[in-house]
Amino acid sequence: MTHPLVFLRGDLPLGLRVDLLGFCFALAVGTECGDCVPDENGLIYVGTEARPVCGPGAALLGSLMVQRLGRRPGDRAFTILGPPQQTAPGLEPAA
Repeated sequence: MTHPLVFLRGDLPLGLRVDLLGFCFALAVGTECGDCVPDENGLIYVGTEARPVCGPGAALLGSLMVQRLGRRPGDRAFTILGPPQQTAPGLEPAA
């Protein structure tokens, strides 16, 4: 049986890590996330550039979870990236 895991880069600012944690938890519990498809190892790579939430789904649920943790960042969404070896050079690093 698979279990969700979330890995966050330690070199990110604390506020960004909290935002990403809420977003990643939303993905881990299986919320609809549009076109995000795990790679062959079941991994989803999330970028570190925040943008406003434009609709329901993992981004909105992640934002609400972060607000419940005590941080009020406003709505946040993060880009879903391809695996690192398939990502073109110059794109943002995954969290």
